[in-house]
This record gives sequence, C-alpha cells and structure tokens, in this order.
Amino acid sequence: MDPIRMQRLFSKMVTLSEVLRFFCLNDWKMTNANIRRISDEMSPLEADLFPLDIRKIDWTEYYRNFVPGVIKYAVQPRSPRSPSISERKLKESKQLRESKKLNSGLFYLLWSSVFIIALKIFKNLFNKV
Repeated sequence: MDPIRMQRLFSKMVTLSEVLRFFCLNDWKMTNANIRRISDEMSPLEADLFPLDIRKIDWTEYYRNFVPGVIKYAVQPRSPRSPSISERKLKESKQLRESKKLNSGLFYLLWSSVFIIALKIFKNLFNKV
C-alpha cells in the first residue's frame, strides 16, 4: 500500500478514535424515567404536539441520517480553507477586541461631547450672574 495513503488512513483512524473515545470508554446508564413522568403529566394536546414515546421513533430512519452525519461532521478531515476551531476563536477574539476598542472610542466621544456641552451651559449660567 502507498505510504501516503496509509498515513491518511491512519490519520482518519486516529481522528475517529479521538471523536468516539468519550462515548466508547465511559460507562453509560440510560433511563427514561423523567421522560415517562413528563409524558404522563401531559395533556392530549401537548402529547400530540410533543411526542415523547421513543417506541414510535423510526430507528432505521434515525440511523440512516445519524451515520452519514457523524461521518460528515466528525470523521472527515476539514478542507484546507476551513479554519480550525482555535483559529475561529482567535479571529472572534480579535474581532471582539476591535469591537471593544470601537465601543470605547464611541463612549469617550459621547461623554466628551456631553462634558463640553455641560461646560458651555455652566459657563453661560455663571457669565449671566
């Protein structure tokens, strides 16, 4: 097998194991007691609007959509043009700093204008006395 292809395959396997590690290595206990309690307290109209009975879920359809979604959003590598989460957070942080600078500048401009107007008012008041 081509070494580059083998490296890509290994990289995908590592990514998949990192994504699924939390779900595979923890001990899970699933209960539906709270859902059943809420369901029992619902009116017929609420039960019709918010179906909570998991026996009515079409699991075949669910997994038909779930598996491709996991592959698309968790397993496939990002395209080179797509920024990583840390790059997006860094960009958002920079935008937030720039926004704060702009807001501070506008705040200073507003209050300095108010202060100048107040000074003119006081000056006019004291010059008339």
